[in-house]
Formats: sequence, C-alpha cells, structure tokens
Amino acid sequence: MDGYKKIKGRKRTVGVDVLGLVLKCHVGAANQADVKAAPWVLFSMLETYERLAKILADQGYRGELVVCQTRIYGFEGKWRGDPL
Repeated sequence: MDGYKKIKGRKRTVGVDVLGLVLKCHVGAANQADVKAAPWVLFSMLETYERLAKILADQGYRGELVVCQTRIYGFEGKWRGDPL
C-alpha cells in the first residue's frame, strides 16, 4: 500500500534529463504494462530531442523496444544490469 499515492488508478511513465527535468510524460491506466507506455515516451523523446546521447532504463524495458529503437534510430540504450 502506497500511503503517498494521491491519484488512484494512474501510472506515470516519465522521461527526464540528467538534471531531472521532465522531457516527456505519459499518464495511463494503472493496469497498463510499463512496456506498453515506454515506446510512446521513448520515440517521442528521440524525435524531439535530437542531441540525446544515452538512455538509461530498467531491464523490464528490454526486448522488442530495443530492436525497434536500434532499427529505426540507430541508437543504443544502456539497460540497468548490463555491464558498463
């Protein structure tokens, strides 16, 4: 139980820069998987901010997202748990 939760039934997927400033945000249903919202945030960030040099993400976002990201943009991300 999250005592600090203010709005029930919503999940936020947020893309931020190194300073923690929000670049892109997606608010969806709480039962929506994180992986379903990630492409919306990631691809719109890559389209809007051409100077992105690195993306850091959880391992839960791996899989088809990595394939699409590399194929479309030629951009590779760093996933938590991978060797540096």
